[in-house]
Amino acid sequence: RAYHRKLPTRSRLQGPNIQFALDRRCPISGQVETDRHFVWDCPVKQTVWRTVARRFLDQPSLLSFEHFRINPTNKLLVSGIQGVSFEMVMACTFLAIWQAHWRYVLDNSTFWPNGVVAKVIRQVKRIESEHRL
Repeated sequence: RAYHRKLPTRSRLQGPNIQFALDRRCPISGQVETDRHFVWDCPVKQTVWRTVARRFLDQPSLLSFEHFRINPTNKLLVSGIQGVSFEMVMACTFLAIWQAHWRYVLDNSTFWPNGVVAKVIRQVKRIESEHRL
């Protein structure tokens, strides 16, 4: 969905076919919610990305929104984990952010960045342990 710019962001959902009124702002940060904001620019989600990058990547400061492309030009290396690729770390992080975002919107649960990072770590460790089998 992110690659094809089809994320169900508030700015995209605002339209004549929606039966309820939606504010175009991110419910977490209050900024306009676009695809890029949903995935990357939201300050709360940036905390998750920075923490995950520091935990898993050789060069965490190089992680950018460009890495969400299907074939980014500069893939980053994962450090200290056997059998887990950069794409797997990105996918685990995106999934955890996606789930936490919609739990916040639909269930009124707190978007806790440390909890999201903990979920990413558990998912990556599970992949690593399955690789060792």
